[in-house]
Amino acid sequence: MADLLVRAAWGDEAFLARALTPGPGVARPRGIRIVADAHVIARKPGLAAIARAAGVPLLVDPQTYFLQDTQQATDPWVRLPFGSAGASRPTDFATESAIDDLVHRVVTAQAVGGATAIVPPYFHLGADESGWDDVQARVWRRTPGVMTAAGIGLPRLALVSVDWARLRDPSFLTSDQDLHRAMVAVDPAEVALASSRSHMGRTADARLFDLVTLIHRLAAMTPVIAWQQGVLGEACVAAGAAGYETGIGTRETYDVSRTLAGHRGTASAGPEQQRRQARPVFVPSLGRSVGKRSLEAISRIAPLWALLMCHDAACCRPGGASMLGDARYHAVTSRRRSLDQLTSVEQAHWRWGVLAEKAALATTLATRINRLATDSEDIKRVDPVPLDAITVVSEQLRKPTSRPQTA
Repeated sequence: MADLLVRAAWGDEAFLARALTPGPGVARPRGIRIVADAHVIARKPGLAAIARAAGVPLLVDPQTYFLQDTQQATDPWVRLPFGSAGASRPTDFATESAIDDLVHRVVTAQAVGGATAIVPPYFHLGADESGWDDVQARVWRRTPGVMTAAGIGLPRLALVSVDWARLRDPSFLTSDQDLHRAMVAVDPAEVALASSRSHMGRTADARLFDLVTLIHRLAAMTPVIAWQQGVLGEACVAAGAAGYETGIGTRETYDVSRTLAGHRGTASAGPEQQRRQARPVFVPSLGRSVGKRSLEAISRIAPLWALLMCHDAACCRPGGASMLGDARYHAVTSRRRSLDQLTSVEQAHWRWGVLAEKAALATTLATRINRLATDSEDIKRVDPVPLDAITVVSEQLRKPTSRPQTA
C-alpha cells in the first residue's frame, strides 16, 4: 500500500482533528501522513498534537531552498530559527561550522515541532548548477553527526529538490556521483523527490518519463516519496514510489521558480487572507483539483456533473453536495481510495494501463470543461498538459516490454 502524504495549511487544524480522530467504532485512517511547512507548525503547534493523538506520522518541511533567494521581511518563514530575508550563496556554507550550524537549527526546530522524521536542509538543484550540489552533499554528510550530538534519534528523509531539466541527464544521482554517495551517507529511511515543473511545458510527456525513470531507479535502493506531486502522484506510484505528497486542493504541483518569485516580489498571504479564498475541490475523474466556483457552475449541467462528482458513498452523499461542502474530507478520502485501487493491481504494466484509461477519460472531460469555459466567466479552463503527459507515458509503459530502465 502506498502512503498519501497530506500537506496541512493554515486553516486545516480543526479539519484534521475531525478527520484523524473518528468516533467510536470507526477505524482510524491508514496510509496517511501529515506534512506541514515549518512556519505553519511554529504558528499552529496543535497540528503536532493532533497527529500524535491520531498516531499519524508528521513531517515538518523546512523549505530551506528559500535561503537561495531573497524573502519579504514580513514573511513568516523569515522568522524561523534558520530563516533569512537575504539570499545566501554556496560560499556562505564553505566551512563545516557553517554547515553544522544550519543543520542544527533546522533539525532542532523540526524535533521541537513534533516531527516523527527529520528532513535535513535541502537546496534546489537547478539546471545551471553553481555550487549547490556540493553544499547539499556536505549537508547530508554532516547531518548524522549533528543529530547524534543533539540527541535526536529520529529517522531521516533525504529530500532532493531538482529542476526537471537535470533529470534529462541519465547520470544524475547514479552511484558514481558524489551527490549520491552523500545521500547514502545520510542513511535515509526514505528519499523524497521534488521535481520542479515536470507537469508542464511542450515536452511534458518527456519530463514525466524522466521523472518516473528516476523514481524507478531510486526505488530499487530505497523507498521514494514523490514530493508535492498531487497531479502526477499516481504515475509516480505506478513507477515504484512508496507514496506521494500533496496539498488539500492546493499545492498539487511543484514549481520552485514561481514559489521563489512569489516570496521575493510580494508579501505572502497571511492566514486570514488564505481563509477567505475558496479552496479548490478535488475531482477524482480529473485527478486534480478545480476551482470551487467552476464546479458550482458545472454542477448545474447535469450530464457533465454526473461524470465529475464523487460516487463513493463512504466519502460523499449522493448528488455531490457534500463534495462541494466538505471538500477537504472528500479530497483526502478520495485520493486515499484511488491509491488503494491503483496499488491493488499487482502487475506494474497493468497499473500503467489503469492510468492510461483514467487519463484518457480525464482528457475528454477537460476538453468539455474548456469548451464551456469559452462562454462562461464562472467556469475556468483545466490545464490538459499533465493529462496528455500521463496518457502518453502510460500508454508506452503499459506494454510489458517497455519499462523505465535502471542506470
